[in-house]
Amino acid sequence: MGPIRISGDIFERQSGQARPAEFIVDSREILISTSGLKAEFACHAKELKFEPPLGAVRRKIILPDGRVFESDDLKAVDDLNNSKFWKTLDGVEKPGLHLLPLAIATPILAFGLYR
Repeated sequence: MGPIRISGDIFERQSGQARPAEFIVDSREILISTSGLKAEFACHAKELKFEPPLGAVRRKIILPDGRVFESDDLKAVDDLNNSKFWKTLDGVEKPGLHLLPLAIATPILAFGLYR
């Protein structure tokens, strides 16, 4: 299996200017390529900071040098960030039948507190 490639944009520190970039994961080493030909930045996966997932919003990865990589490939970034806490929280936030007891209990509790 070859390296995993994630397309996105890279933002310089404290700048709104984005450049197209490719995030390349090869044996837990991370390479950033903006020219498509050579890697301009390399680091270890443990050095990355991931912003918590927020629905279908672009995923952000903060590099050790302060730059931010953003991607629309939500699944690839989530797979790279195998933090179970954020995955669980993201799953709970999605609507589903697990919210039905809460929807039923809320008005009953509110009425009980009012009385």
